[in-house]
Amino acid sequence: MMMARKLLNGTLFNVCWFAVVMLQHDLWSWVATSVYLAVHVAIFKPGRAELMLLALVAAGGFLLDQLMFAAGILVVAAGTAPLWLSALWPAFASTLMHAFAGLREHLWLAALVGGFGGYGSYRLGASLSDVELGSAGVSTAVLLVSWGLLFPLLLVLAGRLERGAAAGSADAQSAY
Repeated sequence: MMMARKLLNGTLFNVCWFAVVMLQHDLWSWVATSVYLAVHVAIFKPGRAELMLLALVAAGGFLLDQLMFAAGILVVAAGTAPLWLSALWPAFASTLMHAFAGLREHLWLAALVGGFGGYGSYRLGASLSDVELGSAGVSTAVLLVSWGLLFPLLLVLAGRLERGAAAGSADAQSAY
């Protein structure tokens, strides 16, 4: 049952990712992500810790995308990261306590999955959208390294938020 839920989470995220990238529209991409998150909430019933994680990752991801565009790692005609791209971050965050939670115990593997998966996601997204990768060698190296570091850190953050929520819940129950 637990594995089926992780598989469902990963599958639904990939459907959302594909929809957002194919739509490439500032409004409709956010509508697609909102529908995905509504389904996620209905199925997985996230607690306060997961909702906090979604907000933190969404905000941090927005800033990271802006930095990537400012540095020329990612390129688009407008010069700044399109808003539709930011719709991917809260959807991605929804996998950290579900589909990818098992990688918390294997951070070296999370670094490999993050590095190659993050780079692959941007590469595939660029092939399907108006976003382009900057200088081939530089953008590849930056995306591999940044995602190789970021993904395990996000998994650690997810674990800490989850443990903090569990400890807070236990403290609240012992108060009664």
